[in-house]
Amino acid sequence: MGQGGLAWPSTISRQWLGDDDFRVVLPRSWGIREGSAISAEQLSDMPWIMHHPGTPDALVIERLFAGCNLHPHVAAYCDDFNASLEMAAAGLGAALVPELAMLNRHDGVVLLDVPEIRLARSIFALVINERENPRVRLFLDQLAEILRSQSIAPRTAGNA
Repeated sequence: MGQGGLAWPSTISRQWLGDDDFRVVLPRSWGIREGSAISAEQLSDMPWIMHHPGTPDALVIERLFAGCNLHPHVAAYCDDFNASLEMAAAGLGAALVPELAMLNRHDGVVLLDVPEIRLARSIFALVINERENPRVRLFLDQLAEILRSQSIAPRTAGNA
């Protein structure tokens, strides 16, 4: 999501481990089938659980939603993905939540495929340059493989 303007000292390097795709979740009680392909326009009048205004994540999501002409009715603000999932499961509103936060998701939510809403956060490891060695590289490679294996719901064909 947002970079936040962070800069690392030259003694530290960043290694990309993977991306964590965000998914649209709705309350199961709304009666929309899991995996349904829905347009952003169809979600526009629904209540949403959004990040608190002014935060870097909120700004990224607001730009994304504005770009696909989605102007959600905000039912609640929440910066905790687990709490957002619980609120969605309770029927409060739709939410945009990263896949890794949904590994143990509540049965009360369904995932949707919304082709216009594509967002991912990049996951990096910070490595102290003088401490990098074959074991550290092996560990980071294995961690990246674990992240790749954690996808909870593959995108529909052609929308990866």
